[in-house]
Amino acid sequence: MKVKQLLLWFLIPSAIIVILHIIEQALLINADSGFYKDGLEAAGYAVLGITLVAMLILLVYGSTRKKYPVAVPLKSRPVFIMSLVMAAAIVVDIFMVMVSEEFSSAVILGASNGLLFYLYLFYIAFAVLSLLFFLYYAYAQWQGIRPAGFAPAAVIIMTALKLAIVFTEHSGIANISDNINNTAMICFLLVFWLFHGRMIAEAGYPKAVRWAYGFGICAAVYSLACTLPYYFIKLTGNGALLHQTELPSPLLIASAVYIVVFLCSSLAGGTEYISKIKKKYEDEQREAENCGNTVMQEHNEEPPSKADEIYNKIIKEQNRDDYK
Repeated sequence: MKVKQLLLWFLIPSAIIVILHIIEQALLINADSGFYKDGLEAAGYAVLGITLVAMLILLVYGSTRKKYPVAVPLKSRPVFIMSLVMAAAIVVDIFMVMVSEEFSSAVILGASNGLLFYLYLFYIAFAVLSLLFFLYYAYAQWQGIRPAGFAPAAVIIMTALKLAIVFTEHSGIANISDNINNTAMICFLLVFWLFHGRMIAEAGYPKAVRWAYGFGICAAVYSLACTLPYYFIKLTGNGALLHQTELPSPLLIASAVYIVVFLCSSLAGGTEYISKIKKKYEDEQREAENCGNTVMQEHNEEPPSKADEIYNKIIKEQNRDDYK
């Protein structure tokens, strides 16, 4: 997989699914009840079906590609910038959570619904730790150092708590399509952050890379599909068409961009990695040729090409890494 391929597999599905969800939110859903309008249920569930099928295709494509060398981004300016953006987005997310009606209700009803109240408290606590992680990761990218392997755990736990909150509270979203989309989006994000952490910690590497790419592309597309339609409709002055009056957290949009930047940077790093290996084996081949003709050449047999030889050695190195 190349950077251009990754961007195409992200941008094209994102554009199509976001447009479909804009149509769904603006035209198919009743703003008062949140249910699909009479006679438009089939169209609404068709949008849901198209979204889920697209996610399945992206997941299969990203996680079953042939092995490709990937290096964890190191001293990457795009990742440095997006880490700071993620830190800023987390600050906004914490503020939005604390002023939300759901959090206020959880505080007021803390005695009768203590689980939701404590889930929110833990979520805010780990959101702060995630903020510190992204600041630390930005510093690591700027300095070109490897971050501690346990550092990404805060983001994983924060996302898991968000999923628990979604299952525990009443979101106010009436139709099943939005509930499925929001739950699936957080699940994809959770799995990506898990393998994102494994990549940074270099645990299970490079096997974790496939799943990071598969779930990462899905999480990025889903995050935009569940946020941009609301912002577009609201900013164009058609907010009255929305059943959900509160805008989604910008952290989801920042997460989508961060995921794509992280994956593209790792691919670019992998390209540099494979170039070094190619140069190494080309130098070895050149030295071997300078020492004299090979046995195959003496028998007028065609020797394997350098490209084949380099490719086979790279695959052997990757296979050896699989068992580490």
